[in-house]
Amino acid sequence: MKAMTKFIFILFAFTLLFTACSKSDDDTPQPEQIAKEITAEELLDYVIIEEYKPKASAPAEYGDKPILIPAYIEKNVNTGEYSSIIDFTERIEMQTTYDASTGITSINTVFGYYDFTRDASGQIVVIKSRHNEDSNYRIVKYFDSQYLQLVKKTQSIYDNTTYKNVTGNGYYRFRSSDNKWRWKENAVPTTAELIWSYTKHNNNVWVGSDGGTEQWYNIFISLPKGNGWKGQYKDKDLLIVSVQDYFYYRAIGDIGVYEINN
Repeated sequence: MKAMTKFIFILFAFTLLFTACSKSDDDTPQPEQIAKEITAEELLDYVIIEEYKPKASAPAEYGDKPILIPAYIEKNVNTGEYSSIIDFTERIEMQTTYDASTGITSINTVFGYYDFTRDASGQIVVIKSRHNEDSNYRIVKYFDSQYLQLVKKTQSIYDNTTYKNVTGNGYYRFRSSDNKWRWKENAVPTTAELIWSYTKHNNNVWVGSDGGTEQWYNIFISLPKGNGWKGQYKDKDLLIVSVQDYFYYRAIGDIGVYEINN
């Protein structure tokens, strides 16, 4: 009788251990944990900012400093079709795919794909970018992605004000009535000095060449208060600026971080 009782106890303990191990080894997300699909309509409200740095193997003309490339979604109001736009001019008909087992929604771009999901509160977050490795685009061939940030668009106007460098000298001033701008190192540009033109793609992204000899390509991205940049300055309305040699995507100096000059 004692032997039988001991056997039953051992069998019961083994069953409990097996069940516990099975549960701990199963990392499959439960249905209630899987993020629901993200629609193209929802993604219209966002701008993706991607920081790229030249690969060590890249030709010298691409430099060694990081640059910024924005991406966003547009909808054709006549056809209802969606397009993903990256680097302002590279447009492709957008398609979304959803993996119901992981909760990841992906969209295509000319460079590859972006993967998104939702956090615990249901907010959309960007996970990573995936390049088409056989692509002939220079960004794919010669650059590595090193940082991603998702910014929600607002209806506010950010290109009718002055920004100052958060850590040093330098001022950008913009006038939205005629899309003019100017940069100046040690003082706010005067109204008469606003003679350089820019193109506004949406409230958060605009671009313009400066009036210098080289006509450097300036990418302006506004980050409303609460976003910050790389975890810093979340209490400020920011402007981040990537100045580039347009043909080679070569950075002209470091990425600039500016705040509204109150």
